[in-house]
Amino acid sequence: MAAGDLTTVANVQSSLGGNAGAQDTVLLGRLVTAVSAYIVSYLSRPILSGPQVYRANGTFAQAGFQLPFLPVTAVASVTVDGIPSTDFSWTPEGVLVVNDLTITKGWGNVVVSYTAGFAATPPEIEQVAIEMVALKYRERSRVGEVSKQVGGETISFFAGDIPANAKLILGEYRRLVPA
Repeated sequence: MAAGDLTTVANVQSSLGGNAGAQDTVLLGRLVTAVSAYIVSYLSRPILSGPQVYRANGTFAQAGFQLPFLPVTAVASVTVDGIPSTDFSWTPEGVLVVNDLTITKGWGNVVVSYTAGFAATPPEIEQVAIEMVALKYRERSRVGEVSKQVGGETISFFAGDIPANAKLILGEYRRLVPA
């Protein structure tokens, strides 16, 4: 499992009901990593916990602001105009309040080093990842096909990037405002 993977090959193989052979383990590993990166890109935010650095533009008489990635699990440091703050507070929802320094107006003059994300992939996101990997795995023999004729009947295939039910689930986690 690569860093940042939202599920495991074993979970995908289990979902496939043993249909994937041992020779497909490497392929499934690549798909897990690719789908995980796609989901994180689609969400415009990290899912798994990791370090973040945020540069904010100060505004006149501002006491705090919203950090872009959630949940916030730790704030390591805050500097305003190059001066480190020793008195600040924050919430998991990303509200940061600086108590000992005045946040002055400026471009990128506030720098926050913090940790954000989940300790483990939320189950609903992992299920979406598993289903998307399984879909990509099953599509490998019909890349680009949207339908085909079999015995006088037409079989249609999913031709999108993310199934509609997955978009609904991911929508709960999607960041709509750029960081």
